[in-house]
Amino acid sequence: MHQKPNEVIKVLVFPIGTEIGNEISRSLHGKKNISLIGLNSIDIDPKGRYDDIIIVPFIGDHNATSEVISTIKKIAPDVVFPAHDSATVFLSQIMKEGRISL
Repeated sequence: MHQKPNEVIKVLVFPIGTEIGNEISRSLHGKKNISLIGLNSIDIDPKGRYDDIIIVPFIGDHNATSEVISTIKKIAPDVVFPAHDSATVFLSQIMKEGRISL
């Protein structure tokens, strides 16, 4: 990825309520040209580190897939950090099915 000067990089962390999510947010919070966006099934904001938090259904729920895909497409992140094993599997599966490209 080639960044232009002053271009904002949209970083998506999914989910944010894990220790991995906390480590990523601690590392990137307040960095110049980074917009930190979190997806989570529970309404939390660890210490106000995220620019935006979007609540989506738990990925194990029946209707979660279409809503999560729609939300990710709407965000159009430059970088995605799956912060839990289940998110990694979920994202890999929907990419493999061609339902989203990241």
